[in-house]
Amino acid sequence: MKQQMGSALSVLRRIHEQLSLLRSSKTLPLSLEERNSVEALENELSRNEKWTEEDLQLFPIEQREKEVFAFLSGLRRHVV
Repeated sequence: MKQQMGSALSVLRRIHEQLSLLRSSKTLPLSLEERNSVEALENELSRNEKWTEEDLQLFPIEQREKEVFAFLSGLRRHVV
C-alpha cells in the first residue's frame, strides 16, 4: 500500500514539475502556435477533478515528459 501511494505521489510530483516548466515558458515571447501548444500540454497535465491513486498509476507520465521536453527544446531560440 505504501509503495503504491509513493508511486502515485511520484507521478503527481512529476506532473507538477512539468506544469511549472510550461507556465514558466509563458514568460517568453511565444508565437500563437507555441502558446497553443503550451495550453494543449497544460490541459493534458491538468485536471478539473482531483487525481485518484488509480488515475496516477495509469497516467502516461513518461510520454507527457517527452512531449514537454520536445516542446521546451524548441523554445531555445527565445533564450539564446
